[in-house]
Amino acid sequence: MKRNHLLFQILLFSIISFFSQSNNKIVAQNQQNTKQNIQQNAWSDKTRILPDTLRRVPVGITLYHSPNPNYPEINDTKTDIKTTNNGKYVWKHSTFVRAETEDLEVVAAGSFIWFSEKGWFTNVQYDKKEFSEKFACKNGVLKKGEVYCFKNNFRFGDNLYGGDALWFVLAKDKNGKIYKGMGLIETEDQLINTKDVAKNTNQKSYEVNNDLSKINWTGYGEIGDYSLTGTIKLKTGNFQFDGKKARANSFNDIFTGLFVFDMTTISHTEKSLENHLKNEDFFEVSKFPTATFELVSVQKGNAFGFLTIKNIKKNISFPINITEKNDPKDSQKGNQITINGIIPVDRTLFGITYNSKNFFKDLGDNAIKNIFDLKFEIVAEKVK
Repeated sequence: MKRNHLLFQILLFSIISFFSQSNNKIVAQNQQNTKQNIQQNAWSDKTRILPDTLRRVPVGITLYHSPNPNYPEINDTKTDIKTTNNGKYVWKHSTFVRAETEDLEVVAAGSFIWFSEKGWFTNVQYDKKEFSEKFACKNGVLKKGEVYCFKNNFRFGDNLYGGDALWFVLAKDKNGKIYKGMGLIETEDQLINTKDVAKNTNQKSYEVNNDLSKINWTGYGEIGDYSLTGTIKLKTGNFQFDGKKARANSFNDIFTGLFVFDMTTISHTEKSLENHLKNEDFFEVSKFPTATFELVSVQKGNAFGFLTIKNIKKNISFPINITEKNDPKDSQKGNQITINGIIPVDRTLFGITYNSKNFFKDLGDNAIKNIFDLKFEIVAEKVK
């Protein structure tokens, strides 16, 4: 009797296992079919240029990439990102997003790829949480006018191949209306070095002349029109420039650059104020003697990049003007250029909260605005 009971249990377990495995296979197959169906239906109407997801959706977001076109490099495994997709080659670029209409909450993001006559196929897909992590966008909310960046949006591969990718973001306003942003990036299959790229795109290297350059800082009181202005100097500065002006309709005028601020040169006529700005209440220059601005690109007359103060890095953007000055003795055009602009900086984003009414109460006329301005006139000369 016990033997028969044991045989029955074994038989019953075998039947359950069989149907469980069969069901898992069916679920897996259905998931695979769904995935293939989504990919195949990414572009069902071949008479229209956009993938189905992006059609009939109003534009309210700016999205772009830099550098673009994007060329591969040998992957030297020294990249500062963690990935399971490392290959022999790497295509390095950054992707930027900015809400133009109002604050928007991200619904979905990702990309479509085009690598054959079959057209668009779904590539990567991000939900709000994943987008927040990739683009350093808190809670997946795009604040109007603020720039969010997926800095290391790299592609890896063991083979050299080109293709186009259409990145997109879908986000909703407070009423649930969906807006889109999209930007195409061209990835090429030619392995060329940085000098070749600069040559092919007419890029020229420039170094900042610190003696001719001027940077003024201005801080503001919360009450009335009270303000204080002083100076600061650059330690070094260099960038690539293609010889165009930062026109309102021009993309990628400046490609890359790095500017290092010498925080020890913060200056004001009132020495007690100068010393206060240099201590731990503000910039703590003994511990953080430099700050940096990493220029990633100039898009339609606006500079985009990363400002690092006290080892805290944030995305920023600001409008600039570029003028060229030619030396009659130099036949090459634009051997000196001047870049003018104002950078509004929210100090609290860099951990500087002294006398901010957002962090302290009852400050009265001692309250200091979070935003201070850096007004600059940078003179740079072409490296010969």
